[in-house]
Amino acid sequence: MIEGGVDLLLLETSQDTINIKAGLNGIDRALANLNRDIPIAVQGTIEPMGTLLAGQDAEALYTLSSSRPIMDWVQLRNRPGKFLTDHIRTLAALSAFRLLHTQCGVTR
Repeated sequence: MIEGGVDLLLLETSQDTINIKAGLNGIDRALANLNRDIPIAVQGTIEPMGTLLAGQDAEALYTLSSSRPIMDWVQLRNRPGKFLTDHIRTLAALSAFRLLHTQCGVTR
């Protein structure tokens, strides 16, 4: 994809920061090998209690991107509601660019 000229790489459906970090390290190596610089988006799933599925909070998700120009892309697994407000504010305070993508359908 990088050699094909993509404008953005999306590391998606991340459930814990260990997997995100491993994915970012792989992307960094590929970009370095090809001498390219492409924005990276990270899609993390925040549950109603405000954590990733593995238990890390929204700040932990952002901390992984603090050393690089990453777009914060957060997918919320459940229908948006009042329980999300604080977590959205947390991410908004940390990052200059945010994209909120809600998954309003029912997963089966």
